[in-house]
Amino acid sequence: MARRFRAIPRWVFWALGAVVIAAGIFLGLYSLLGRTTELTPLSVSPRDVQAPFSNGLLQLRNDKLVLHNPQGGDAQEFADAFPDGKLVTDVRLAAVWNAQHVYVYNINASLVLKRDYSDVTVLAVRLAQNGIGILTRDGDNRCRLATFNSQGTFQDEIDLKDQVPLDFGLYGQPLKVWVTLLETQSETHVTRLLTYEKGQSLTGNVAVAGELVTTVYPMKDTLMLVGTSHVFVYDYTGAKKSEVSIHGWQMEGLCSDDPEQPLLILSPQPAAQTQTDRPVRTLWIYSPGKEDTRISLPANTFFAAAGDKKLWVMAGTTIQAYSYTGAAGKVLELGTTPDGVIPIPGTRRQVRAVVTSGDNLYIVQLP
Repeated sequence: MARRFRAIPRWVFWALGAVVIAAGIFLGLYSLLGRTTELTPLSVSPRDVQAPFSNGLLQLRNDKLVLHNPQGGDAQEFADAFPDGKLVTDVRLAAVWNAQHVYVYNINASLVLKRDYSDVTVLAVRLAQNGIGILTRDGDNRCRLATFNSQGTFQDEIDLKDQVPLDFGLYGQPLKVWVTLLETQSETHVTRLLTYEKGQSLTGNVAVAGELVTTVYPMKDTLMLVGTSHVFVYDYTGAKKSEVSIHGWQMEGLCSDDPEQPLLILSPQPAAQTQTDRPVRTLWIYSPGKEDTRISLPANTFFAAAGDKKLWVMAGTTIQAYSYTGAAGKVLELGTTPDGVIPIPGTRRQVRAVVTSGDNLYIVQLP
């Protein structure tokens, strides 16, 4: 006689279903809430000369550059320097400089450029992924801007005569230069933007009247200029393509996954917030020619940093990720209140950042 199997009670299926649902809820909450990280403070102070670099933190310590790794502990000696130097870094280059000396190293700590000056003063150094720029002034107040490729080979020198730039930067391949100057001869001051290619060939000349330009973003055919109360887009001949008022807003960050589509992140200036909207922080994501995005954040939440794919905000002891469309992402619990977040250049997929909290510095992987 065939053996008969007993039917499985219905309550067993209900119990299994409840377990599956609970597991799904747990995994969903875990993916949203993220993780708590154990922080190891670096042996460096926020007041020291330091900058994010090479998946860690580069620090000027007496006459040496030392590199702090993400796990904390003792820093490793990186390269030679000088005690009174300033430090600037990019994805693959780091420069330590003062009024008379410029040393530039690559990510492997190899010296790619060394310049010692006796008859001019170094005013500023800028780095890009494919180049180096050094601005100097001689005893006759004549300014010159020398450019080098990322291997330290001289490229060009631009004679600015007696004009001291507000700012300058490097961009493009082959290497190009932009320079901003402030003209005050008339009643209305003018910010003039000039762009150059190798051979001192002037490729762009843009005049912005009545506004101080604080940020320049060069694109293939146009330039985005962020001023004190407007964002402008010009072509390289100086023809204005668009203008948007940002009065009452302040710039928080600028980034883009697409070099031709910059994303400007703004938040309300404290004085421009009313009593009703003060509890909520709003981020305005602006990109020329695209529809605006506004992200409303909970009370006591502040912008922290921007990356190519997402941005991060600080609230209490946490850092939370948001997409540029406003979707909330994972949360990282730090166990301490962050004061500032600086992403490390070049860490794109798993973005690491230097986090400041009081007198301590940490390196964390952002959510």
